[in-house]
Amino acid sequence: MNFNHGSLKNSSATAGREKALPRLFCMGGFSLFALVCALIMFVFASPAIAAVEGRVKVKIAKVKPGTKLLFESEKMTYYKNRDTVVATGNVHLYYGPYALRADRIDWMRRTDKVVAKGNVVFRDANGNLVNAPYAVLVDKFREGFLRSVSVVFTNNAKLAGVSAERYDGNITILNKAVYSPCKTCQEHPEKAPLWQIKAVKVTHDEAKKTIYYKDAKFEFFGTPIAYLPYFSHPDPTVKRKTGLISPGLSFARHYGAGLTVPLFINLAPNYDLTLSPTFTTRQGLLGQFEWRHRTRTGAYFIRPTGIYEFNWYGPDTGRKRLRGSLESAGRFAFNKTWSWGWNLWAVSDDTFLNSYGLESDSDLVSDVFLTGLSGRNYFNAQAFYFRGLLATDRKSTTPVVHPVIDYNLVFSESVFGGEMGFDANVMSLSRTKGADSNRLSADLHWKRTFTSAAGVQTTPFWSLRGDVYNTRNVAGSPNATDNFVRVMPSIGVEYSWPFISLLDWGAQTFTPVAQIIASPGEVKAGRISNEDSQTIEFDDINLFSRNKFDGLDRVEGGVRASLGFKYRIEHASGGYAAFTFGEAFHLAGRNSFGADTGLQSARSDFVGGLQFYPFKGFSLGSRIRLDKNTFAIKRHELDIEGRYGRLWGKALYTRLKAQPAQGMPLDREEVDTNFSFNLNDNWKVLAGARYDIENNDIIEESFGINYDDECFNATLSVENRFTRDRDIRRDFKVSLSVVLKTVGGSSVSTTANRAVR
Repeated sequence: MNFNHGSLKNSSATAGREKALPRLFCMGGFSLFALVCALIMFVFASPAIAAVEGRVKVKIAKVKPGTKLLFESEKMTYYKNRDTVVATGNVHLYYGPYALRADRIDWMRRTDKVVAKGNVVFRDANGNLVNAPYAVLVDKFREGFLRSVSVVFTNNAKLAGVSAERYDGNITILNKAVYSPCKTCQEHPEKAPLWQIKAVKVTHDEAKKTIYYKDAKFEFFGTPIAYLPYFSHPDPTVKRKTGLISPGLSFARHYGAGLTVPLFINLAPNYDLTLSPTFTTRQGLLGQFEWRHRTRTGAYFIRPTGIYEFNWYGPDTGRKRLRGSLESAGRFAFNKTWSWGWNLWAVSDDTFLNSYGLESDSDLVSDVFLTGLSGRNYFNAQAFYFRGLLATDRKSTTPVVHPVIDYNLVFSESVFGGEMGFDANVMSLSRTKGADSNRLSADLHWKRTFTSAAGVQTTPFWSLRGDVYNTRNVAGSPNATDNFVRVMPSIGVEYSWPFISLLDWGAQTFTPVAQIIASPGEVKAGRISNEDSQTIEFDDINLFSRNKFDGLDRVEGGVRASLGFKYRIEHASGGYAAFTFGEAFHLAGRNSFGADTGLQSARSDFVGGLQFYPFKGFSLGSRIRLDKNTFAIKRHELDIEGRYGRLWGKALYTRLKAQPAQGMPLDREEVDTNFSFNLNDNWKVLAGARYDIENNDIIEESFGINYDDECFNATLSVENRFTRDRDIRRDFKVSLSVVLKTVGGSSVSTTANRAVR
């Protein structure tokens, strides 16, 4: 007989082959840091507790009727008088989802009893492995007894006991047992693992996928630190189960000390509820829950938060008020083409979310959308509501968009040998105070590329753009309603001539590009409420764009041209560099661009962009704008990301000259950096900072150290945040998070008000 049993052999080999990696936790003695982490975990964490006594009746693993018991061994003997089969020498036995391996197996057919001896490995229906020197199994593996048993779960967590009994095909009870997902230290295998749970009795319920403990002691490096008479947690195969999530402890200037005790309720495979009450010493109870629901067509969540503040002590003692927020998001598909959804925010006041550490953004955006995508054709309808959270935000002038609709169509058949497309847009917005605007835009465009024998690419193109506007309260005409039509045709041509050089090590391409476009001068700009084209960022990305305005309310007019080149070099290894540089010219007609844009003169500023990827693990990107006369830097962005050995780093440098006409009255220059360094396979150091070079001031900074292995994760971090807005102050925060993998985790943090110089 010959059966495919490679999976069993591989699994059993895995149980004993784990090669421990060098780690600091292998050192002799006791780690004070680890003890602190563990104490936090077991003082503040409170996993689900349950008592298990005696045998538990559960549904057994399914085995098809008529399934045969199959053997494979080096030698097999049948004793007729005892009706017993004795197999010796690398014996493998299979029955449905179960498998058994041993040096010797005796199968007593009359009593349906299997006795396995020597290097016994039993694989249950879930793929977990049970190791023992001796095992007795009856009733087709449903019941049995094992001596000196060791269970290896599918994630390599281990459960070992002096003896074990198996009942009903799914219940395994171990006596004087130890559970730990940690690997043993290879240099000192006699030492206890990082953490483990010892118990008088441990019951593994395979059907409920839960491990129950009686008289459980939690040990760190072999030292007991906590005791629970009864304790339970999901086995390593479980992803979702009702129970308490590890609590968190925090301290903040606004609410004092806070203890969060989350409760996860697994109502069904496709929806659940998480209750996260936070008990604060200064403000009372902060309530928060999250409802998540996955349907056949999509998913959504609802997350409300609320508190009735008491201000039991501090400068606002006795002041009471109700504060809260609501967040929700969802996305659903009608079919492969159409989908819809929403993102929703509502908040009682501007500083609530930041005060309780729930959100750090300076503005909230709510929207409802309907999207269709088919090939190269696109439709999107979206309604927006904006909520600025800074003291400088003026609520009365913030627009409500209801709605904005975009439709883009590319004709499937060529027109005059080229590509024709049609774009349409509908936009409607209003304000409590300020301009209201309604717009209908349509753009029919065409292009075709011709390539000569010399390689010159000529691309003629044209477009016909039309806009219909209805505006009210536009600056300069308060309370006046205005209706008008704007038509902007344009025609142009773009030339490019790639020069390609193929070399042994790779290739390089140099491509000069020239473009000229003619349009009527922009008209009626003063009668339009400019909503989507207020900020102009002239760079290498839009150097050859046919309209350098980002939105539709403004349109580039007159006769203009762009000149530049593109250079790309590629190495056979996959590394490459790409560089673009050029300038734009306004030749005739009205110049639509204002001051500080770099495009307001007949000659624009110079713009350039570089993307550099020499090898895997390193990248550099840069964009720059230079004064057309002095070559002084007006804008420069540089981002670098790389990894070298154990070191990873990322830095973003930004330099912007003052642009009063664009709403930036002062120069800006800052750098944002993040680094991590792997001290070894388990320890990592983290650091980050954001620094205002122009004002010689730190915006934020952080430092942390992280330990991570197969069974334990801990992060100690220090953060310095300098945000100030009304009752939000600069804070210094220290936090510690601890996770015992497969069991639970906890976190503790402190925030102290930082004195402002």
